[in-house]
Amino acid sequence: MLGRAVRETLLEIGATPKHLGAQIGGWMVLHSWGQRLDLHPHVHVIVPGGGLSPTGDRWISCPRGFFLPVRVLSRKFRGKLLDLLKRSHAKGELPMTGGLAHLDDTDRFAEFLSPLYDAEWVVWADPPQAGPEVVLKYLARYTYRIAISDSRIQSIDDGKVTFWYKDYARGGRWDTMTLDADEFLRRFCLHVLPKGFMRVRPFGLMANCHRAKKLAMARKLLGVSATTDGVTPTDQAPEESSCCPHCGQGTLRCVRRTRRPRVSELVARTYQPQPLDSS
Repeated sequence: MLGRAVRETLLEIGATPKHLGAQIGGWMVLHSWGQRLDLHPHVHVIVPGGGLSPTGDRWISCPRGFFLPVRVLSRKFRGKLLDLLKRSHAKGELPMTGGLAHLDDTDRFAEFLSPLYDAEWVVWADPPQAGPEVVLKYLARYTYRIAISDSRIQSIDDGKVTFWYKDYARGGRWDTMTLDADEFLRRFCLHVLPKGFMRVRPFGLMANCHRAKKLAMARKLLGVSATTDGVTPTDQAPEESSCCPHCGQGTLRCVRRTRRPRVSELVARTYQPQPLDSS
């Protein structure tokens, strides 16, 4: 439902003549965790800066540094997701058990959702500051990423797990958290996807059913080829020596390869334990 609400919101607002008036598309990436392994479901979306006109005869670019109004997106997204929740609940597709058993009643569920219509929901849009290559690397990281990597686990002792996390409330500083093993496993399992569930989903222009055709149309209208000159595949082994790709002079030689540093090594010099709150 989260993905569906995001997809429909973007396609509808993007097609509105007042805003862009184009057929847009992109990729959605589900991200369900925060740095502390708590449940924080949200969707990252990568979209081209424009789309095809309704007739498909021209490319409509969005204004530089601006895609779609985030306030309009947030309110449309809010209405769509809450409506999907209501419909699913009415069909019996949202079983309420345990501490949520009281919400099994339709009236109580509607009462529970009511205040959410007045809250401002968060939608953020930002242009890729470092170029398309960085965007692709970003998408690749999330394709197979899990809630926590081995390098962030500092220790496992006496039934407790201590791991590193980045505290964004304190300017992105690194700190540690210790949880009982049962609680650590409970949090980790919150982010294990059901079998067959797709974390990355294309939509609109990038939908699998017509992606090749739509992309060919977009490239033709933009006057670009399917391949980019000057880009070397990253999976290709570097030659023993080659010319510098930036200045065109001198010779590059591979001296040695270094392993990727662990998180603990990256934060060792900056980590400062925080004093415990006496309260």
